[in-house]
Amino acid sequence: MSIDIIVRDLKFRHWDLQTNFSTKRYYDQDHITRYNGEKEILAKLVKAAKSHECPYNPEADVEINRGYKFGYPVKSY
Repeated sequence: MSIDIIVRDLKFRHWDLQTNFSTKRYYDQDHITRYNGEKEILAKLVKAAKSHECPYNPEADVEINRGYKFGYPVKSY
């Protein structure tokens, strides 16, 4: 997997966790487990990219430090 794909997937999982929490009032443990696993993979890939001085998506640094309870702002139309 590439760093960009994992960043997009983590953003989707944030959205999905927040959406499900707003309707079900609990966080799905399977999503949390998958989310944390992908964060670990992302951290390893970013560490490798930094050590080899490769360019990568800077949003990855933000996603590594973000928790699963972090909510994205809701767009108002």
